[in-house]
Amino acid sequence: DGSWQIFVPDAVARSQRRVTRSASNRHPAWSPRGDEIVFTRSDAGRSELVVLHAFHASERVLASSSDSPFLFPHWSPDGTQISFTRQTGQKFELCSITADGGSVRPLLPPEMAARDVWPRWSPDGRRIAFFSRRGDHTEDDEIYLLDVQSREVARVTSRRGHDFCPSWSPDGRRLVVALVDPSSGPALAIIRLDGTVERQFARGFA
Repeated sequence: DGSWQIFVPDAVARSQRRVTRSASNRHPAWSPRGDEIVFTRSDAGRSELVVLHAFHASERVLASSSDSPFLFPHWSPDGTQISFTRQTGQKFELCSITADGGSVRPLLPPEMAARDVWPRWSPDGRRIAFFSRRGDHTEDDEIYLLDVQSREVARVTSRRGHDFCPSWSPDGRRLVVALVDPSSGPALAIIRLDGTVERQFARGFA
C-alpha cells in the first residue's frame, strides 16, 4: 500500500505474515525470548517506539516524539532495556529505555554525543557496538564500542572507507560489519575487537 510494514516470514512454509497495518513501520528487532518485536513507527510527523507481541498482536508504545525520530532499536540480552538512536536535527544520539516503558535516557553525556548510529548490545550486556563519524573521522563511518558502566568509548576501526552496521558474534569476541572500501567496493567482514579483519565475504552487496 506504499508504506513500510513489518512481516514475519516462515522459512519452512515459505510464507509470510504481515503484523502491522497502519502508518509506516520499520527497523524491527526480536526480543531475546522471541515473543516480542520492537520497531519504529512514523505517522503524520510523529515518531513512536513500539513493542508488538508477535503471537497475539497486542501493542504498547514505549515512547513518542513529534520532533526527534527514533531509529534502529535493539534489545539488551536480558530483555530489560532497548537501545536506539534518537535524531534531533543533524544530531544522532544513543539512547535507551526500559522495555516496560519509562523515560528516554541518553547513553552518553551531551558533550560526548556525536553522529552515533545503530547501537547493538554485546551478548554479556556490558558493551554496545555502534558506528559513528566522530573526532577526526568526520567523513568515514567507523565502528566504536561503548562501555555501558563507565561510558568510555573506544574506536575499533580506523581506515579509509566506511565501516557500519556492526553485529556481535555469539561469543562476544568478534563483530561482523558492512564495509565500503574505496578501492574494492562493498563487502561484509568479520573483525576482531581490535579492528583486525579476519575475513571478508559477500563482496559487491548492494
